[in-house]
Amino acid sequence: MENFIMEQLASGGVVGLCIGGFAWLFRYVLKRNEIREEKLENTIERGVEREKEYVTVIRDNQDIMKQQAESIRDIGEIKHILQIKTKEREVDEVH
Repeated sequence: MENFIMEQLASGGVVGLCIGGFAWLFRYVLKRNEIREEKLENTIERGVEREKEYVTVIRDNQDIMKQQAESIRDIGEIKHILQIKTKEREVDEVH
């Protein structure tokens, strides 16, 4: 391809110059698109990794919330038991 462009430039004059310029511009645009695609692929890969980390953090937070809910339920049961015992003592004291 480069040999063809050089031949056109050497023998074709203005037409060869236009073809050579177009070929150079086309190659430049293709190279820029490849670079852009690589950047987008890297961005997508980083996004996927970040999303996996987010999912892990969310699962950890859900586990913590479940443990806290169980603790709150246990505390509620303890309070209920204590209320029953204090009521029994009050009833015993009244009688």
